[in-house]
Amino acid sequence: MKLPGGYRIATPAAVVLLVAFFLPWITVSCAGQPVGQFSGLDLTMGVEGAGGAMPDLFLIPLAGLLAIVLAFLAAKNGVIKPALDVFALGALPILPVIVLLLRFYGAQQEAAASGFGLHFRLGFYGVVLGLLGLAAGGIWNWWEHKHASATPDPWFGISASSPPPLPQPLPPPPTDPEAAKLGPTEVPPTVLPAQSIPRAELIILKGEFEGRRFPLLGDNILIGRSVRCDIQIPDRSVSREHVRIRYYEGQWFIQDQQSAAGVVVNGRKTLAGPLQNGDVIQLGETHLRFSAG
Repeated sequence: MKLPGGYRIATPAAVVLLVAFFLPWITVSCAGQPVGQFSGLDLTMGVEGAGGAMPDLFLIPLAGLLAIVLAFLAAKNGVIKPALDVFALGALPILPVIVLLLRFYGAQQEAAASGFGLHFRLGFYGVVLGLLGLAAGGIWNWWEHKHASATPDPWFGISASSPPPLPQPLPPPPTDPEAAKLGPTEVPPTVLPAQSIPRAELIILKGEFEGRRFPLLGDNILIGRSVRCDIQIPDRSVSREHVRIRYYEGQWFIQDQQSAAGVVVNGRKTLAGPLQNGDVIQLGETHLRFSAG
């Protein structure tokens, strides 16, 4: 499974948060001499010398656990769900941060009034760092969702005033010794002039734009959710750069671009291979039919 978006920050931050919860948070001293050292768990449960229990501090490890659960679901589905992952992940650290600040501001005031010193330890700063990491993950998810949603035209993936993409420059001919080094899952480069490429298109069978047609304008077509793709499919289950379709010596090929959900052709998951007229391609929750000739 591959972690999408801000979970690449939020997941390690959640682990740091959980570990730091059990590390020493504060050292209490009197007249310069240490009296006791207490972890987040000690303060939450309430132990002798740490004052009364602070059960609301359990919100801190709970936020870390929830972030890990959300990361697992997002990686399993290969997609960020804005209603859950963006807002929930962004909101997770807010309440624990408020509780943390209020609790320790009050604890410092109380300790000072009693003649005790309160010194923060590694665990406290680790918790703060973990909560900030969760917030950063939520912001990253929000940015990625906003960037991917800036779709000029959900039909062709280009603005109405923009011309169709120009054919890409021709690569070296296949006599190049480097061409012999292609692996079994790599699609070879195009060697025919663009004028000789037969007409082909993708038809959406299932998805938000069911029935729409995407003509393959060129011999090297990148398909995905990103605005950089030749054909843009605004489906959250589709990766930003999901798949590439190329034409080589009279044959169309398809190649996965390390997408999160993978590429399924006629019900079978594939990394790369030839395409035949009528093949059904599944990209996340979007199903397309390849039509050529």
